[in-house]
Amino acid sequence: YESKADLLAMLKTAQDLWDIRGAADTGNLVKNGEFDSGIANWKTWIGATSTVPTTTQENGNNILRLQTSSSVEQTISGLQPNTTYTLEVYGKVDSNGYVSVGFKNYGGDQITARLNSTTEYAKASVTIRTGATNKAVTIFLLKGAGTGAGSIDDVQFKDSTPEGERPEVMAATEALAALFTAQTSVSTTHLTPVTKDNGAIKMTTTDADIATATEKVAAVPANLKVKATLEAELARATALFANLQASQTANLTKNSQFDNNLTNWKTWAAATAVTPVVITENGNKVVKLEGNSSVEQTITGLLPNTTYTVSMYGKVEAGARLSIGVKSFGGAQANAYVTATTDYAQGTLTFTTGATNTSAIIFLSQGNVSGIAYADLVVTK
Repeated sequence: YESKADLLAMLKTAQDLWDIRGAADTGNLVKNGEFDSGIANWKTWIGATSTVPTTTQENGNNILRLQTSSSVEQTISGLQPNTTYTLEVYGKVDSNGYVSVGFKNYGGDQITARLNSTTEYAKASVTIRTGATNKAVTIFLLKGAGTGAGSIDDVQFKDSTPEGERPEVMAATEALAALFTAQTSVSTTHLTPVTKDNGAIKMTTTDADIATATEKVAAVPANLKVKATLEAELARATALFANLQASQTANLTKNSQFDNNLTNWKTWAAATAVTPVVITENGNKVVKLEGNSSVEQTITGLLPNTTYTVSMYGKVEAGARLSIGVKSFGGAQANAYVTATTDYAQGTLTFTTGATNTSAIIFLSQGNVSGIAYADLVVTK
């Protein structure tokens, strides 16, 4: 005999399968897929010597009966191009032979699966992807060779596109990704750099960008699991954007966006190097640092034994090495490096002043002989 534990496990499995099947109609695009209305919505076909498909009762449930050389089909419209759909059919055959279930007229080759169980109802599943312009498909159930009839109990056709490939999800993901840039963080108590590909908000982010991302995330269907992740990323972006907008509040760095060129900044360049200059890039002023050059500023009014963070946005080209650093604060000099070559990325450096120190020198440096670095929005708080 089966043990009680085994029987309970079997019962749970059966209940789980029943629950899944009970929820199966959600999103089903097939009309009259359980044949409760006979063969309404289905187009029939028969061979020269066959009989028309009919429905009958089995254990109180309507089923479709297909004799040899007969079929039913249904055209489903309103589909999305370049979208994955799955057909699932439960059925069995009386003796030998099989029932073919499949697709045609969807922008790809006809594809089928077979139902050939002769004892219990089994499931056949077929998946397709619609063509670039196709918005319809014809599904069919065909009893071909063999002497016995086929029985079909349930037909399901649903959008089975992976969540990450759904247009709404892709649009939201793209809109969110456009808000972020890389971030490299260093602390004087933990000098190992921590780099996050999407750790910072882009310094060029606008209210319109946030509004677009909000709209795209809102358009993602609520039943998709990925929506919670997208909403969390939107919340993170919104918080980072708020911090960006407030970056000048209590900022201890003077002329932090180089709007007054190099006022408040002290320049340095090696004997054969080019002195740093401020240039205009896409309507925004940034400092340009060529090989072996730097700018620095003394930050005063600090409190002893107090932790501060200095940050900046920067990018490099032609092998440059850009760093934001701090020195003369009561501890060892430290640097955080930015290596982004396309978008401006953020570098942050956290330091703690010494027991009697009330000032620190922050600097931006391009330490390689060759290459050019660009930096902007230097914030000390």
